[in-house]
Amino acid sequence: MRYSVDELSAFVAVVELNSFSAAADKLHITQPALSRRIAKVEEGVGETLLLRRTKNIEPTRLGKRFYTIAKRLMIEFQSASAELQNIRDDASGKVSVSVNMTWCSVIMPEVIGTFRQLYPGYVLNVHEGASVFAVKKVYDGEVDLGITHKPRRLYGVEFEPLLTEEFVVACHRDHPLAALDVIPLREFKKHVWMRLLRDEMFSSLDWIEFEGSESFPETLVNANHYSTILRFVDSNLGVTVLPRMAFHQYEGTNLVLRPFAEPLIRRTVGLLVKQDRELSQAATKLREIIRTAFAAHS
Repeated sequence: MRYSVDELSAFVAVVELNSFSAAADKLHITQPALSRRIAKVEEGVGETLLLRRTKNIEPTRLGKRFYTIAKRLMIEFQSASAELQNIRDDASGKVSVSVNMTWCSVIMPEVIGTFRQLYPGYVLNVHEGASVFAVKKVYDGEVDLGITHKPRRLYGVEFEPLLTEEFVVACHRDHPLAALDVIPLREFKKHVWMRLLRDEMFSSLDWIEFEGSESFPETLVNANHYSTILRFVDSNLGVTVLPRMAFHQYEGTNLVLRPFAEPLIRRTVGLLVKQDRELSQAATKLREIIRTAFAAHS
C-alpha cells in the first residue's frame, strides 16, 4: 500500500499533538479532511492504529511502529523538498513574499524599490492578502516569507517580531469623537462603527479585551479592505478602528485619528518563515531589506 505525504503528515500530527482538532489546525485543514486521511492510513495497514479515547488519542502498538517510520520519512521528505526548492530558487533568482493588507501599501513600495536597485537580476513576487493566508502560503511553501501580525498558532512556521503597532479610532472631523483627545472604550461603544473582518484586525486576545463585558457597538459595515471602510467614515456614517500606519494614505481627507485611552490596543507585526527551511540567497537578501525597512518605522 502506498501512502501520500499528506496522509503520513496527518498521522504524525495526530500522534504528536494527541488531538484531531490541534492536528487539523497545524495542517490548515478541516477535521473531516484529517479524519479521511487517517482512515486511509488505517485502511492501508488493515489495522487500527489510533485508539480514540474520551480525553486523548493513543497509538496502538502497531501505531507506534508506524509513527516511527512515518516520522523518519517526513523528516527526509521535508529536507529533500527544501533542498530542491532552494536549488530552483537560486537558479531562477525568484523570491516571493505574502504581506497583509496594511503593510503591503506601507512598507512594500520601499522594499521593492531597494531590492530591485540592489539585486536587479532577481525576480520578486509580492502577494497581498489577509494574514491567515500568509501563514498558509508560508507553511505550504508557496512563498518564501510572510509579513503579518503574530498568528495565534505557529504550527510549522517561525515568527520574528519586527515592531508593535497601535490601533486608533478614525472618525470624521465633524463626528462627536473628534472633539476628544483620547477615546475611552465605553465612549467608542456608543457609536456605529465600520468593522474590518476579524482575522485581519486583531489577535484573539485583542478581541477579548476589546469586546469586554459591556455592550458592543452597532456594526453598519463588515468589509475586507480599509479603503471601503474609510469611504463610509469619510461620509460621517460611523467610526472605525485601524492600525495607525494604515492611515498614512488617507491624510488630507476629512478623517482624523484619536488614540484609545488605557488599555491601549496593540498587535505585533513580524516575519514568517517555514520552520527548518533554509532560505535561498534571494530570500535571505529580501529578509534583510525587510528588517531594515521595519526598523525605520519602529
